Amino acid sequence: MDQRLQHHSNAGQNQAHRVCIVDDDAGVRDSLHALLESYGFEIREFDSADSFLKAPLGYCCLVVDHRMPVTKGLDLLELLRLGGIDTPAILMTDKDEPNLAVRVAKAKCVAHLVKPISETDLVQGIRRACDGLHCAD
Repeated sequence: MDQRLQHHSNAGQNQAHRVCIVDDDAGVRDSLHALLESYGFEIREFDSADSFLKAPLGYCCLVVDHRMPVTKGLDLLELLRLGGIDTPAILMTDKDEPNLAVRVAKAKCVAHLVKPISETDLVQGIRRACDGLHCAD
């Protein structure tokens, strides 16, 4: 297993409402944080895939931007899947890219949302993930 995944493979299962936002844009993170917190979710924010991978915590859903420097969002999800971590994820992109569809499906994303993101679609996707008790093991 990739050393960066150790914290996540040992995360607790009692984090049914914890959502992680991984996006390099502070404004997007802040907006999503405020929105999702208003729905009762506990939010953790990360400005990169690497900072997320270094943080030991449990979570029920990951909301990740695809276009980030260094490690792209979909690359992060594929790394998690290869490490045996099947935590539900929502991938955000700035445009619909046909080439991503197959990779998104293989990464078992709960949703693939194109910006500007629908509040309803985002919240429903997170609720499906959290209510399904798909917390990180």
